Amino acid sequence: MRTGFLLLCLLLSLCSSVALSFSLGGSTLLSNPHRPPSRSPRSRLRGGQAIGSHLEGSDAIGMASEVFRGRTVLVDMDNTIVDWDREFAARWEKSPEAEAGDSELILGRTHFEMEENFSEGPRRERAKQIMKETGFYESLQPFEGALRALEAMSAAGASVLLVTSPHPFCAGECANEKFRWVEKHLGKEWESNLIITRDKTFVAGDILVDDKPLVTGRALPTWVQVHFAKPYTKGLGGVAGGVGAWA
Repeated sequence: MRTGFLLLCLLLSLCSSVALSFSLGGSTLLSNPHRPPSRSPRSRLRGGQAIGSHLEGSDAIGMASEVFRGRTVLVDMDNTIVDWDREFAARWEKSPEAEAGDSELILGRTHFEMEENFSEGPRRERAKQIMKETGFYESLQPFEGALRALEAMSAAGASVLLVTSPHPFCAGECANEKFRWVEKHLGKEWESNLIITRDKTFVAGDILVDDKPLVTGRALPTWVQVHFAKPYTKGLGGVAGGVGAWA
């Protein structure tokens, strides 16, 4: 078990049904503004540091089983489990609109919506076209350690759900390709763990790991959001960092 898995284990051990906002070893839990905190962030931070120093070997395995058992962990797919940006960059390089330095622009983008990182005009329209290409979502590669982390959390007793939104540019085909991706990389039995929705606040869970700067919706979420850190999640009103890698 490595960084991302153990970090989630630690965060779950520190959070109850109440969401707090605090930084811990580069991670951030996003507060639920509708619920009051049950403890001070400072006391939880100290607890996390104490536990984290002992997360090794059999201690880590034992703690993971204790913490994850009976919990529901929600995990986003695009740019959390799969490297969405790298696939986009590879396809963009082959387009006539590509320019020198675009790879750095894409991989270091500061806007969550990819097309917003390009100026209005042909380049932005080409970006939209790439996202609609047949096979784009099915061809995405998992981040190193991501699949092992999902399986480890499940083995430790958690209900692990992949909660992902279909891209509005190609909602139907995108959804179909996500199902095929899950079957290919995780096995058909994981298809029942895949939830495709435009509003993740309706999905119940303890933690949501997601690269979106702030996941909102029409319902009061039961989960705490933990960022999968990207350049566009930094500097958001003091909220920074997150689970930066699974391995």
